[in-house]
Amino acid sequence: MKRESLNSEASPNQLPLPSGYTKLNYIESQGNQFIITGVCLGPNLKWELDAQWVEFNDNNAFGYEEWNQGAANTRVVCRLNFTKSKTLSIVYGNIPATDPNGFKQYNLPGADATVRHVLYVESGKQCIDGVEVMQAIMTYTSTGYIMFFESGFANGSGAYICKKTRVYGSWMKNGDTLVRNFVPALRLSDSKPGLYDTVNDVFHTNAGTGEFLYA
Repeated sequence: MKRESLNSEASPNQLPLPSGYTKLNYIESQGNQFIITGVCLGPNLKWELDAQWVEFNDNNAFGYEEWNQGAANTRVVCRLNFTKSKTLSIVYGNIPATDPNGFKQYNLPGADATVRHVLYVESGKQCIDGVEVMQAIMTYTSTGYIMFFESGFANGSGAYICKKTRVYGSWMKNGDTLVRNFVPALRLSDSKPGLYDTVNDVFHTNAGTGEFLYA
């Protein structure tokens, strides 16, 4: 499939960085590194992620999910992952599946861990490489933040180990308002890699242990 951004104006590689930072091609997690986006999953979120699963162990995941939070209206999931069976998956919607708007999962047949993909999700529309693959609905808002390269989901939902997973860029909108535009970058003062948010002028570095690889 051809990789295709759904929003060229917000493409991560189109917006400039301030002085003191240099743009990278990507940052790469080795299993213990992650980024906290500060954005909650909810019905107004629109999210595009340009990523590559280079190697995997269990699931390489981006996103957030809540299980066992009491009332059903606090249970949500948005997970972009590559499974043991070498299938690229989007899992999205409300939990549990018995909910009238229960979550759905799409598996891209024949996906390979070394292939770069652009994934896009919003309530009612989920895409891989510009092709709509699912129409799952999100009606609830999460209590936690979406994570990049997450080594374990919150609220006891199980461990998802990320290994050699790359991010080339990502953006997030609340409705039609751009709230995050992440560009892989290197801070020159200390050679620190991370994701620079050009919307809020914030440099997000590793919140875990060790350090990101980059190129």
